[in-house]
Amino acid sequence: MTNNISENNASKLLSIVITGRDDDYMPDFLYRITTTINFIARNLDRLGRLKDVEIVVADWGSGKPMSQTLNLSPQAVQICRFLYIPPKLINEIQNGKDDFHPAISVNAGIRKSSGNFIMLSAADTIFTKFSLDSLLKLLDGTQQLPINIEQIYFICSRQNVPWQFLKGQPSLDEWEKFLLTTAGEHNRHREEAIYSISSAAGSIIMHKLLWHELKGLDEKLSGWGFNDIDLSLRASQKYAWLELTCIGVSSFHMSHIPYDQRPVGKQNFNAHFYRKDIQVNDENWGLNQYPLQLINSGSHDISKNSEDISKSNGEYFSGKTSLELQTEIKNVEYSNKILKNIHFFDYAWNLQLPIIDIGSLLFLSWYCLLYYPRRYVQYGINQNNVANIFAVAQYCPGTEIYALSEWDGLDSEPTPERIASKLRRETLHIGYIRFINGDLRNAIERLRSSFIGNFSVDLAFIQCDMNNDNVLVRILEIMKLLSPGGALIINCFNNIQLQYLLDKIKPGNSQTTFIRSKKGKVILVLNAVLSDKLQTNNEVFVEFTGTKYYGCLLRLNINICLKSIFKIINVMIRPSLYSKYFKNLYKRILA
Repeated sequence: MTNNISENNASKLLSIVITGRDDDYMPDFLYRITTTINFIARNLDRLGRLKDVEIVVADWGSGKPMSQTLNLSPQAVQICRFLYIPPKLINEIQNGKDDFHPAISVNAGIRKSSGNFIMLSAADTIFTKFSLDSLLKLLDGTQQLPINIEQIYFICSRQNVPWQFLKGQPSLDEWEKFLLTTAGEHNRHREEAIYSISSAAGSIIMHKLLWHELKGLDEKLSGWGFNDIDLSLRASQKYAWLELTCIGVSSFHMSHIPYDQRPVGKQNFNAHFYRKDIQVNDENWGLNQYPLQLINSGSHDISKNSEDISKSNGEYFSGKTSLELQTEIKNVEYSNKILKNIHFFDYAWNLQLPIIDIGSLLFLSWYCLLYYPRRYVQYGINQNNVANIFAVAQYCPGTEIYALSEWDGLDSEPTPERIASKLRRETLHIGYIRFINGDLRNAIERLRSSFIGNFSVDLAFIQCDMNNDNVLVRILEIMKLLSPGGALIINCFNNIQLQYLLDKIKPGNSQTTFIRSKKGKVILVLNAVLSDKLQTNNEVFVEFTGTKYYGCLLRLNINICLKSIFKIINVMIRPSLYSKYFKNLYKRILA
């Protein structure tokens, strides 16, 4: 049976087959598949290779066909075709069941593909321009390898993008910057794939004759998992495999939220049944006996182009009341998680965290855990606030971190080397990190003038010194850079300074909410307006209380005392350390 496809797409170099169903199993599925298609299409357009590639989307019975719901870019519309498998047919071939069948869905897409080579990929896996360029040059013969590419089972590696990065549904430009600045870091956290059996591969590429010889995925495997391993083991009976990192080809997979935070859904896992035969399906594999047609996407709404629009945190705060915000900040689930990790921060950095700094850490951790900032700027770094960088890295592995401070001489702890090495060893952070040393008075301007991409700040922290004029200038400078819904945490020197700063920055900032702890010296400046701003005068008070909170502080300070005692004992038995110890103690008292 011949493929039903227009003459314009009768012969392509590469077909990319992805499959899925819009059934709200994952709330952001439409964003993921739309971003995948648009990102690939944009990169192909920049390479001048749109005419060489098609994308085939096998839509397994979505309530409304994805050809009508996906907001594709003009470039994607040119190359994307949809194969809609209607619910009635799904019920017919599955004896009344409507379960998603990955193998049949994929095979149906393969049977309708017109490419000389066919790639099986996921609906949430993207490729950079450089990977696509290298891959297409291999497939068209421009890039020569000492192999017969028509008889090779190609595997593309997969590197995972932290799920937190996806929470704000970044635009294509933001994706491009993220991959440009973090690709080298992903190698440290590459999923433990086993390429010899194609386990956890990002995508699989073969010549169309090999796909047809193998007759696609085993359609008896109706659930999840093992399809790729089974295909690989059948192909390896006759053909060699090759992983494409050797020519610079890799993919980036959009990780999913943890299982305990996902909607409840059924997942049937396939049994690991091994077969000696290369072919396991009959001649009608991929629904070839049914007259399914490839169709184009629906109308394109350029005003909603996902290349230009991404969610901002301002959307999350709109409509919230001060009471809702207070409850959210003091939420037991998140507070316990934060407080539990304060001990970990203390251990990791060998810090002595005074109670004064706990408030800023709590505010910062709350914002990271719920709103996942993309860019964090810390203005001023010392032993008492470096835990803030650790918190951002721990909770938001993909966030860009910009550390501004005045490191000078030998006694500059915590040093950039120590911070960077501990972030690498003790967190899963893979985001871009940049240290900006030198005069803090022009540090922001130096960062802005050399920034990669559009400069804005989602979350910032500033450590105040005793000079109110300098602090005020820096605060106003950062406030202008906050993105909608962005936050600036100000750790004041004392209560007098806190009130002075509030009196100076509140006038003229009616679109800003000021959140402060009742007894602490911390202000959180939120670039958003709450729905009850007239009643609160744009000022919200939060009091951190509770047995677990105070218990955590007590344990933390006991740990500090115990460490201090051990240090004194160490000094007592080692007189050579007397001078160094008392020098540090003197500095501590003066600070």
